[in-house]
Amino acid sequence: MMIEGEGSSSSKKRGVQNHDDGFINTLFSWSLDDICNENLFSHKVEKIPESFESVTQYFESFVYPLLEETRAQLFSPMETISSAPYANVDVFRPHGPELHDVKIDYWRNRFSNNGKEPYKTLPGDILILADAKPETISDLERVGKM
Repeated sequence: MMIEGEGSSSSKKRGVQNHDDGFINTLFSWSLDDICNENLFSHKVEKIPESFESVTQYFESFVYPLLEETRAQLFSPMETISSAPYANVDVFRPHGPELHDVKIDYWRNRFSNNGKEPYKTLPGDILILADAKPETISDLERVGKM
């Protein structure tokens, strides 16, 4: 990989912006339909060049491939949602409308060690809050059931 025209070490002078908040906000703005939509970003993904005119062009060339890969990674486990670990959750709202206390019962996983060993959450796990354990993606799409 070669970056042409790279200058000062100051990210502000090179035009590099912090896009962390934008990426996270984009992910949290996705609906279930967006996550299931294989064409959401695929039409915007282009071949990444071997050389770049600026650092900004370099970073921008990875935006859509990263978004599409993230969408695909979120969608992939949805196809086997019936075997996902689950737990009963109680939500309390003593701190106002946006701050909740959550009590999670022990995790169950019907398809691991015959349910003898509970699931342990891992960094990067996605939690779905629903009023019943979903067996298929369509269970998540029912209006009024989430």
